[in-house]
Amino acid sequence: MIFKKKNRAMTILEYTMIVSLVVVVCIVGFRSIGSGYSKIYSNISDAVPGNLPEG
Repeated sequence: MIFKKKNRAMTILEYTMIVSLVVVVCIVGFRSIGSGYSKIYSNISDAVPGNLPEG
């Protein structure tokens, strides 16, 4: 019984570490995608200066 509890705790710890890693990768990915889109929209805005509202 003691071995099963210890094994269960390790499994929970492993899953927690995997989920944490996935969250970090998602945050980094979303930030890089967001900055890429920001550059695209900035380039479009610069190409058509009179037709887009300021703000």
